[in-house]
Amino acid sequence: MENNLPPNQLKAIELLVLGKPILQVAKECKVDQRTVLNWRKNSQFQQELEKQKTEIYEQAINAIRSMTGIATKQLGKLISDVDTPHSTRMKAIEFVINSIKPEQQKLDLLEAVKTLVENGVLPSEVLEKVGTAFSKFEQEIKQAFVVGSTGN
Repeated sequence: MENNLPPNQLKAIELLVLGKPILQVAKECKVDQRTVLNWRKNSQFQQELEKQKTEIYEQAINAIRSMTGIATKQLGKLISDVDTPHSTRMKAIEFVINSIKPEQQKLDLLEAVKTLVENGVLPSEVLEKVGTAFSKFEQEIKQAFVVGSTGN
C-alpha cells in the first residue's frame, strides 16, 4: 500500500515514534490535539505509525546485536588479563555466568529430551550425552572460578 499521508501527518508519526506526547505533536504540527487524536484513528495513519515503530525497533535490535560481539570480546579480555584487578575479573565472570540460561531451562531441556527418548523419538544415548555435556559445562564454570580466584 502506497503512503499518501500529508506531510504534517508524517511529521506527527515521526514525533509519536520518538515518544513525544500528543500535545507536543499537535503544537509542532500546528494543529489541535483533537486532530492528532483523530489521525490516530485513521487506518492508513495507524499502519504507517506501526511500520515506522517496527523499523525503529528493528534498527535498535540490530544495533544491540552488533555490539554483542564487541561486549563479549571485552568481557573475555577483562577475565583473561592478569593485569585486570581481581574484583573486576570476578564481576566479569559473574556477569557471564548470570547471563547463561537459568538452571530451570537446563532442567526443562533434560526433561524434554527424556520424554523424547521415552517415546522412542530419540535414541537413549542422546539423554546421556546431553547430561554429560551439562556436567562438563558446569565443571568448566567451576574451574573458571577457581582459576579466577587465585589471581590479583
